[in-house]
Amino acid sequence: MPLLAPHFGTTSTEVWFLVLPWRSEWCISVASLVRTSPPPAPVSYLPWTRAPAKTPWTYTIPSGFGGALAVLDGVIYVGAYSNNGVSTAAHLFAVDASTRHELWNYAAPAVPFITTPTVVNGVVYTTTFDFNNGSTPNSGNLVALDASTGKTLFSHNFTGDRLGLSPPTVTNEGVFITENVYTNASSEFPTLHYLYAFSVGADLFLRGTPSAATVHQGDLLTCSFPVWNLGPTNAVHEVLNTQVPPGTTFDYVTVSGTPGLGTCTTPPYGGTGSIVCRENGSMAANTTWTVWLTVKVTAAAGAMITENAATMADTLDPNTVNNIATASAKVQ
Repeated sequence: MPLLAPHFGTTSTEVWFLVLPWRSEWCISVASLVRTSPPPAPVSYLPWTRAPAKTPWTYTIPSGFGGALAVLDGVIYVGAYSNNGVSTAAHLFAVDASTRHELWNYAAPAVPFITTPTVVNGVVYTTTFDFNNGSTPNSGNLVALDASTGKTLFSHNFTGDRLGLSPPTVTNEGVFITENVYTNASSEFPTLHYLYAFSVGADLFLRGTPSAATVHQGDLLTCSFPVWNLGPTNAVHEVLNTQVPPGTTFDYVTVSGTPGLGTCTTPPYGGTGSIVCRENGSMAANTTWTVWLTVKVTAAAGAMITENAATMADTLDPNTVNNIATASAKVQ
């Protein structure tokens, strides 16, 4: 992975890319983390024994000072915090590592500080916070953003006097952050310490496929809708919502999995209307549950049969963009 070293300026930041070979699940107070003395000073520094690497290109961050970076799949996620630490909102920028093109940017809601982002399963996690010496209650947020679009998937707010939030750590068990609260405005050290755990949920991915690209009036058409749980946690009580598409009538529906476990509410044979199928169990990460809907084509030649579907579960889904799918066929 390339090493990325930010170069700080007074009004803007150039990032040099040096290529060298939400509801919390629980919270505890961590009183033992209070630092009673400053850390020891470094004894010595290692000498620089080689010439610096060449800079392939630079990207000027439009706002504030550059912060820590995360890199995944050719995209650089870099935070920028306020120039004065008070008035300007912090930002998170997504930049294409090959083209320097800014893909999207996220503006923190009226808070000047942002921490190192973490990117997992197509989701960018970061924390933002304010810090104004205890004059008024501060605000902070744990946010999850769609890595492709920058859209906010969820946000959890914190409030307190002079609070500070750590960068998020993400595992299969959840998202973990620490919060330090400075209740004494004159104190150098925080007086309250908390460790929070949040569920990362289960990312459902729905696809739709017709049994044939072209059909004739009177044919049976089957549309399959596999619901793939991308994880990292189990998806409890998955549900698929769809309907009998225009130009068809209902014939039958089947679901995968344990016989009798999955159930569907459907129109009568030959009818039209909505269809709701329930998995009624818990699907492990990286497993698939499939619904097959079979309809009879009544539309005349030239019509397009379009079947739309959407999925959800009781478990939090951090990325709902991939929860809808369409299957289509042309009537000849």
